[in-house]
Amino acid sequence: MEMNLVHFKFCIEEKKLFLNVLDPFVAQDLHREDNIIVLRIASACVQPNPETRPSLRHVADALERLNNQS
Repeated sequence: MEMNLVHFKFCIEEKKLFLNVLDPFVAQDLHREDNIIVLRIASACVQPNPETRPSLRHVADALERLNNQS
């Protein structure tokens, strides 16, 4: 079965497997709360409606703020 990112996101949300999709290498350097923020940012990037997705600038700014808080 072929699956795109939008459908994959829906399946992850439906099964409540959010933290299982993070790369363990990335996750080990972040606190649980930061992992959740990263997942929310990623989730926003794969909204079904492209018009509701954040701009790359918005994503970069959000990740930069997260990095500066750590």
